[in-house]
Amino acid sequence: MTDAVAALAAVFNQMNNLVKSLVQDQLTNLVSGTAKVVVLAPGQQVVDPLPGLDDALKKLKAATPEEIAQLNDGSLKVRLLPRGSRIITPLNIREIATQVRSLHTADDILLALERDGRLDLPRLRRLADELNITLPGGRLTKPAAQLYLAQKLAAYNDRNPSS
Repeated sequence: MTDAVAALAAVFNQMNNLVKSLVQDQLTNLVSGTAKVVVLAPGQQVVDPLPGLDDALKKLKAATPEEIAQLNDGSLKVRLLPRGSRIITPLNIREIATQVRSLHTADDILLALERDGRLDLPRLRRLADELNITLPGGRLTKPAAQLYLAQKLAAYNDRNPSS
């Protein structure tokens, strides 16, 4: 029982020091219940509420252990984006060429080319070069280039099913 009494005395002493350090407004808020006294463990912090902070913390709590490890080692970062913004990853033509080579039907290839909004006509020409496909000369539209690439690559895949 003496340990419990000593612990209560220590808590009472800390509360006494806390109350002495409060200004009148803080004391009034504490008495009225609009402010609370909380116990923080070592390393914990009090954070002012910000709009969207609760949502961001919920998303972080849902992170996988691998994502948490990547956050800790710095290989993964959390960024705040304004509403309506989007992240555009750098365009790697070789990577896209590898992805479309792995697709077998013209429809799948065409869908992949259409979904990547970064592939404008000049980049489709670079992709064609990477795939060793010669696009027809003259006026060529983006949809026509996508269709031509999809058909040529699918035809190649039909002739060479092992590749």
